[in-house]
Amino acid sequence: MNETVEQAPQRFEACIFFDGKLLEQRRGNDAQELEVWMLSAAGDSGNFSGNIVDRQNNGKLVKAFRRTAPD
Repeated sequence: MNETVEQAPQRFEACIFFDGKLLEQRRGNDAQELEVWMLSAAGDSGNFSGNIVDRQNNGKLVKAFRRTAPD
């Protein structure tokens, strides 16, 4: 028997930006796990930013960060 099981859509969406341009995007059900991924994936230099939104709550912002290169 070959059954297809539908999974619920992922609740959160995390995006990483460099100079305002989207670099990477991930979805998952654990906002804290996505936050760790986001902060570790962003580089230490340059203008990185990112956010996590709750897709089940009309895109409500859950977390955000911004890193700018030192002068």
